[in-house]
Amino acid sequence: MNNKYDIDNGLHVVIGATGAYGYAVTKILLKNKINVRAIVRNEEKALKLFPKDVDIVKSDIFNMDKIIKDLKGASVIYIANNFPYKNWQNYYISTENILKGAETSNSTVVFPGNVYGYGKFDYLPVNEEHPLNANGKKGILRNNIEKLLFEYYKKDKIGLVIPRFADFYGPNVTNDLYGGMFIKAMKNKKAIWPVNPDIPHNFTYIDDAAKATLLLLRNINSYGKVYHVSGDIITAREFINKIYNRLNLKIKLKVISKLDLKLLAHFSSNINEIMELIYEYSEPYILDDRKFLNEYPEFRHTTYDDGINNTINWFKNEYM
Repeated sequence: MNNKYDIDNGLHVVIGATGAYGYAVTKILLKNKINVRAIVRNEEKALKLFPKDVDIVKSDIFNMDKIIKDLKGASVIYIANNFPYKNWQNYYISTENILKGAETSNSTVVFPGNVYGYGKFDYLPVNEEHPLNANGKKGILRNNIEKLLFEYYKKDKIGLVIPRFADFYGPNVTNDLYGGMFIKAMKNKKAIWPVNPDIPHNFTYIDDAAKATLLLLRNINSYGKVYHVSGDIITAREFINKIYNRLNLKIKLKVISKLDLKLLAHFSSNINEIMELIYEYSEPYILDDRKFLNEYPEFRHTTYDDGINNTINWFKNEYM
C-alpha cells in the first residue's frame, strides 16, 4: 500500500483538473516533477490545457466503483471538482464516493475551502477560529463536508489538508464575476460588481493557492488543521481599476444594487443562488492568513499588479 505522506514520490490525483484550482495545482505539480493523474469530465478541454504526457482520465465521481478504480494508488487526492450553485447538493454525495476511494488507497485528501461556512462575519479580520455560523444552504453544506472529512481523518482513514481561500482570480478563473471582469475590460466594456465596490476585500491569486497547498502538504504538522490563504486588502473598485490601467484604459464599472439583484433573482437561478451570500459584497470581507504566513515565512503573496498582468496574458493566449 502506498504512503499517504509520500508527497514528492507518490501519485497525485487531481479531481476536476480543468477547473481553476485543479488547473493551478496540476501546473505546480508538473513544475515540481510530481506524478499527476488528471481526473476530468471534459477530456477534450484537458488535452488542450495539459502536456501530452499527463495521465488524463475521464471519470464519474457519482459512480463509486469507477472513482475508486481511478483513485487507486494515489498518495494525494485533490477534491477540486466544482458544480453550478443550483447543483451544489451533489458535493456531499461525490465527496462520500471520493473518500471511499481515498480510504482504499490510503491517501491524503486536499479539500480547498472558502468562507461560506462562517456565515456573516462576527469580527474582522476573519481568522481560522471564527465560528462556523452559516445558516445558508451552501455554508451548511460546506461545513457538513468538512465534518465528514475530519471524521475520516480522526479515524486515521485519510490524511487531511484544508486550506481556506478568499475569492479566486487568475489564469483559468473563468466564472462570470472574476473571469467576467477581465473579459469585459479586455473588450473595453463595463465590468460588473455586486452591491458595494468600495468596502475592504481581499482576493486569492489562484497560483498562490496552489503554491500554498503544496507547502502544507509537505509539512505533516499542518495536517488536520485549517489555514487561510488570502491576499492584501484592497477594494473591488481598486482591483478592477488595476485591470483597466494595465490595459491602458479608463475604468468602466457597473455596480448592481441589492434591490436590482433581488429583482433579477426571479429570472436567473444563478443570481437567486448568490443571494444567500450577498453579505460578502455588502460588508467588509477580510480573511486573515497570518497563521499561514507565520508558519511559512518563505511564502509571499503575488502582488495584485503581477497577478493581474499574468491573468490578462493568460486570457489573451488561451481564452479570447
